[in-house]
Amino acid sequence: MKFEGEVEIAAPREVVWQTLMDPKAMARAVPGVRSLEEVGPGEFRAQMQIGVGALRGTFTGTLKLSDLVPTSECRLTMQGRGSIGEFSGTGGVRLREHGANTMIAYDADVRLGGPMAGMGEGLMRTITQTLIAQGAKVFTEICHAQVQGAQT
Repeated sequence: MKFEGEVEIAAPREVVWQTLMDPKAMARAVPGVRSLEEVGPGEFRAQMQIGVGALRGTFTGTLKLSDLVPTSECRLTMQGRGSIGEFSGTGGVRLREHGANTMIAYDADVRLGGPMAGMGEGLMRTITQTLIAQGAKVFTEICHAQVQGAQT
């Protein structure tokens, strides 16, 4: 499955970049993440709890950042395995200023296996887009709080 889109964040690009690179902030922003631990430069191990209707499970996976251009873009590689299947994929984010705000453009190509794959691409796409929207809302709140904290 391929995904792409843009999200506008009410914060300067530097703040958005710092938040993207902060494992604690990202663990809060990404729905279902139970832990996100840095295990090496740009490499993370994650535990996630994902539930889709009656299909629920815990995943353990890895995330690796590469091709970092600070405050502008990076690529990522991810993979995980859990009780309801496995996933792997690549993606990227690009940041650009939009007035006082920042636009995050994202793309991803994700492959699913196991029971998750059997749910069909349409349903998985809808679920993934919902999770992206939820994560973007929390991410925006985290960035906004950082901007407000810097102004006091």
